[in-house]
Amino acid sequence: MGRRHQCVWWLLALGLWLLCGCAKTQLAVLAPTDWTASASGAYVTDEGRVFYGIGRASGLRSAMLLRATADNQAQTEMARVIKGYLARLSAAAGMDATAPQDRQALHDLAQAVLRHARIVDHSDLSDAGAAMSLCRLDLDAVRQVLRSDVILENALQQRMLAETERVHDAMVGRH
Repeated sequence: MGRRHQCVWWLLALGLWLLCGCAKTQLAVLAPTDWTASASGAYVTDEGRVFYGIGRASGLRSAMLLRATADNQAQTEMARVIKGYLARLSAAAGMDATAPQDRQALHDLAQAVLRHARIVDHSDLSDAGAAMSLCRLDLDAVRQVLRSDVILENALQQRMLAETERVHDAMVGRH
């Protein structure tokens, strides 16, 4: 019985080890209703690869002001996520982000990308005097901006386009 018991524990340990090891390579799929319990960042949904900016607001008596504050916070979170993504993407493509012209190009690129981000959902927690907002941006919109952008040289633009999914996937689960 002792040897059998030990074998079961080894199998459980091996199973947990495999589960934990594989968890880093698999992409978490986020259901649309799960966003209120999530953090801002990169996700894979049933609809594809996306970025979420999640804003929270509380302590205000006006419901309109509460929602507007949550919307602004969600947009601010989206800007933080996209700037981080573009910094990683530019590094993966070999861009020197320390050069002033490259910093300006990344800033301009971030502004162009953020124009495609939209507030897509709200969660009013009126009992708690709080509200949440979800800002969403599809990875396809980032690709679209990269393809149409004239700020970047063509070779850099192509390298960045080639790395979009890999860099996004590296950010999934790091919230």
